[in-house]
Amino acid sequence: MVGVPELDRIDFATFGLVIALLFVAYVVYPVHIFQVAVRFAIVMLFVCWTGYFFYKMVFDEVEFWE
Repeated sequence: MVGVPELDRIDFATFGLVIALLFVAYVVYPVHIFQVAVRFAIVMLFVCWTGYFFYKMVFDEVEFWE
């Protein structure tokens, strides 16, 4: 049965990068065009991370060779 996998270092690195990008865009350098670019980067990160998470959910739990 396929279940939800545990979070690993790539998941935590992705979440940490999103938090860091938001901090830089809204606290350190609050310029509108930079905030839009950061939002776009976060959406792209979310798309890539979602693909990785679903891959991990489907294939890491299945034992093909046993």
